Amino acid sequence: MAKRRVLIVEDNKDAGEMYRILIELYGHEVLVAENGARGLEMLKVARPDIALVDIGLPGMDGYEIARRFRAEPDSDRVYLVALTGYGSSSDIDRSRQAGFDLHLLKPVDPQALKSLLDSRA
Repeated sequence: MAKRRVLIVEDNKDAGEMYRILIELYGHEVLVAENGARGLEMLKVARPDIALVDIGLPGMDGYEIARRFRAEPDSDRVYLVALTGYGSSSDIDRSRQAGFDLHLLKPVDPQALKSLLDSRA
């Protein structure tokens, strides 16, 4: 399995830390941003392979991050995953329209996360 660079954009420190530890245990490099502005900056500069972005961020929410990032050149090489507690069909449509590749419900099942990382590697 190839080692991937994964960015987590999560304002809840405990959740961000849990995802970081789990993904590192799976053998990947992890970067963490605790707000939307920092997350967008890290997406542009660090160019992770996968970004897990919380939708419900204060200030700049995950939808805005996705829209702004997808306007950047070569942004399609980053696999954007929306993390949210909202899972209706309209929520899923909204995340796709914003530019996300996948919509995952919180709390994310560890095995589902591992499968996602393995499939993208």
